[in-house]
Amino acid sequence: MVPRVETAPGEGAVGVELVEGGPVAESLPNALYDGLTLSLRILGLIYAALYQLVAGLLLRGSLLPGLVGPIGIVAVATGTSKLGFIYLVSILSQISLSLAVVNFIPFPALDGGQFFLILVEKIKGSRAFSRKAEAAINAFGLAFLIILILLISVRDFANYVL
Repeated sequence: MVPRVETAPGEGAVGVELVEGGPVAESLPNALYDGLTLSLRILGLIYAALYQLVAGLLLRGSLLPGLVGPIGIVAVATGTSKLGFIYLVSILSQISLSLAVVNFIPFPALDGGQFFLILVEKIKGSRAFSRKAEAAINAFGLAFLIILILLISVRDFANYVL
């Protein structure tokens, strides 16, 4: 960058001017609409990332590099909070949307799995599985989720704590 030798009144030598920035003030209906559309776009991105996660597990046998567990979530939220309150609220809302999507996956031990069993029961007109089989399926799903959380937490611990 080469600064100007001669400048006009009110201009700087390099043409940089500091101005106030930040979010633009909106009316409440516009803010609600924008928040809803942004949330829907984020949900679409979450579903796309979930697809990539499952594809990566099935095809490559590996997790996405950006996937974090509880330790990573705290580290990301802590780093984001240093940027400002609005950024912290934004990341917390994205985490909430992600948890809602993951919780509704039709997998045993999650709400989506229970919803799936109820749906099959309503369509079939009787229980999909015996209570004993249903308990075993949920126990397997819960054990799988706990192991997955532990593995991700170990990776998070290595990345963020060590």
